[in-house]
Amino acid sequence: MTERITLNIRADSRPGLLHNLSGVIEKKLIRIISLCLTAPEADGTVQIVVELLIKLTDLNTLKLKLQNIVEVYSVITSEAEPVTSAS
Repeated sequence: MTERITLNIRADSRPGLLHNLSGVIEKKLIRIISLCLTAPEADGTVQIVVELLIKLTDLNTLKLKLQNIVEVYSVITSEAEPVTSAS
């Protein structure tokens, strides 16, 4: 079953970061519903909130892949919300 998941990602702000993140998500054929990025903090980090439609069985693999990106410090998942149909 497909779930609506929100990932909160903390990472270093640098050119190409969003490209790398979305590339990892795209390779897994996961649909991005929304993406929000904060302005860089004083320490150069940003908060990225990504809302996805994903199977729960794929979630841990995706989180590990995202955490393997050098600039990413953490990937935190919000609670899952079942989706009856993904259009």
